[in-house]
Formats: sequence, structure tokens, C-alpha cells
Amino acid sequence: MTIGVSDSYRIRISYGDYTLIVDPRGIQELTITCDMNRFLPSVRMKVSDASGELTHLTPLDAIRTISFDISAGRTGFNFFNTYDFHVYRRFPSIDNIFDMEGLLAVNSLFTPSFVRGFNQQISTTLEAIATELGVDETDISFALNYVQPLVQADWTNSQFLSYLKNNVIGEHNEPAFYCFVKVLKAKKYFVFKSLSEFILSPVTHRFIIGSDNTRFSDPAQPSYYPVFNWRAVDNYKANGVLGIKTRAHTYFDYDESKLKGSSVNLDNFNSLTEMFAISNDDPDESISLQNGVSNDFTNNFQGVVAGEHWKRTVDASKMWIDTIGLPTICPGDTADVKFTTPYSTKYQNSLTYQGFWLVEKVIHSFGMGYMSKVFLTRNGYNVGDLETKLVKSSISKRKRT
Repeated sequence: MTIGVSDSYRIRISYGDYTLIVDPRGIQELTITCDMNRFLPSVRMKVSDASGELTHLTPLDAIRTISFDISAGRTGFNFFNTYDFHVYRRFPSIDNIFDMEGLLAVNSLFTPSFVRGFNQQISTTLEAIATELGVDETDISFALNYVQPLVQADWTNSQFLSYLKNNVIGEHNEPAFYCFVKVLKAKKYFVFKSLSEFILSPVTHRFIIGSDNTRFSDPAQPSYYPVFNWRAVDNYKANGVLGIKTRAHTYFDYDESKLKGSSVNLDNFNSLTEMFAISNDDPDESISLQNGVSNDFTNNFQGVVAGEHWKRTVDASKMWIDTIGLPTICPGDTADVKFTTPYSTKYQNSLTYQGFWLVEKVIHSFGMGYMSKVFLTRNGYNVGDLETKLVKSSISKRKRT
């Protein structure tokens, strides 16, 4: 199938040996979701099948793959991407609706289980697993270029990678790692990087919110994509239940045979904003959490606790934005959001939510048009009358840029 709507996008869908012929008006749902908290992008498609051939005549297990070739942009369709999915579920329908779900096609992720050991650099181990997955490129943290013996104890690769991203700590004590596969310009990238590396990366997409949400006319200015709808969600109260200035924890030291306590803070957190969404009046100590058996990386759980603490901190402020279809935007990208309203306390949105954000999730939605819903996250705010009430960050991306 090739769909074209108002010269805004083209999409070709190949289902096994079939080329799907679908009227855009018959699309009930066609979304591709990419999330840095999930290993693989997913697809959900519900479209009219007038002939009933796919819905009723094709065996449910006969076709295992579906491909989407996407191009967008009103001038020359200069943005493109290609996704290949394994079909995981098909739903029967009496209304001739072809309904399916799938995950990005990779190998050896959920099966089989492996019993094996590694005695090499962690990055080399991850490269070996990426090869098993069948990806095209890797983007693995340089902080993992140190030797660490590891055991994959009757785990699938997905279980082993989950263990690593939750427990691993970088060569210079970098916490908070993410692991996922992204698709960029028809290539599959295996990504295993720390939160700090994502935050420090250059801005890849810029968005503008306000009454004049067109691109700047000044050619010297970077291009800003328009935002049609936006909604901010702050998680400060939810996070504050456990305390977010520091994270206290206890663990059992098997060498000394006694229970010990420690804590982690945000002194080395690479902030996207000038201030954390943390009140100066908040207590310095949090509820103490207990940890269990020591792991391969540390016997005091500093990496585990710091990783969880940093990830929870970057979840303090969220924002959904709806923009034009952007096939090349990916989880882990850094975005710059601006408001067209004047800089003053009267327009608090331009002060509170403007600035740099981390792209956590992208939902590409197709139908009579193509729109990308982008879920942004970060640890706080920039300027305004909140400045004297919130904890200032010592390492701010805004100050470095």
C-alpha cells in the first residue's frame, strides 16, 4: 500500500508477499510507538479489509512480518524511515477489520535462554549481544570500556540486558543506563548509554509553541517545528513521597557481616534545567530502602540506587506535544522547546516549560494525515519566580550551551 495525503506523507506497507491496498479513510488506528524504556518499537494497525482476504482467508500463523516504508515533508519528502516488525498478535473480526500488533524484528532477544560467561570489556559483551540481535549499528557508552566478568545464568538476552541496565555502573561511577533499539533512516541501532550521555548530546529537534507557531523567517535562525497541542504533567508530588534530594538505602555487607547504610545525591547530575523540581524546604533525607544480595558491579549498591534516583529525578516534569510527522525523531534525542509569548512573569509557561527536554517516547500516528506525538521529560524548570524556591542545579545544560 502507498498512501499519500495532502502531500504530507507517503507510506508503503508490505505484509509478507502482499502489498496492502488501504483507503486512508479506512484506517481506524495505525501507530508506531518508540520508547526508551522499552527494548523495541511496536506497531498497532486496524484497517478496513474490504475483500476479507487478509481477515478471513490468510492463516493466522502464515505471515510473520510486516514492513513500513515512511517518507514525510512537504518539500521532496526529505524525511524517511523503514520499520520491519514481527507480527505477534492478530485479532479475528466479523467486520472485515484487519487488526494486528507487532514488535520490531530482531533475533534472539526473547528466546532462547543462554548459560554462558563473559570475561572482557562490558562494551565488547554488549557488541556481541547486538550482533546476535541482528542490528545494523551500535551506540554503546564509552564508560563501559572496562573489563568485568559477567554470567548470563539461564537468561534470555532480554533478561540479561534488563539486569545490566538496572545494575551496571560506568568506569567513572556513571549511573542510570538505558537500553533499547531505535530505527533511524532504515537502520536499526542498538543503544546502551547513560542518562548523562543523552542529556549532554546536541539538540536534534526544535519546537515552537504559541500563537505564531510557524518556523522563524530569519534564515540565520534554526528551524522550529510547529506544536499543535501540548500538555504538561509534573510529577513532583509523586516523586516527593520518597524524597528526591537524596536517596538513602541500607544493604548487608557480607565481608563484615553487618547491615550498613549509605545515600546518593544529585551533585553530579547533568541537569537539563537551571533548577530541579525540588523545593528548598524538602528534607535532605528520604525514606531508607533496603537492598538484597550484592551484584557483579558493587557491594554497596551505589550504582543501583544512584541509577534509580537519577531516573526518577529526570521524570519530575513531563510534557506531551503534537507536531508534524517526523519519521527521524527517536527516543533519547534532546529537544529544544520555545514559546512565542513574551518573557515576563505574566506568561509563566514561557518561563517554566521552555528550554531543553529529553525525548522519552514517540508515537507516530497515520490516517488522513501524519502526526508525531512526542513525550518529553526532564528534571525541573528554568527561570521565573520559582528561582528562589527551588534547588539550583550545579551542572546545567543551559549554562553550557
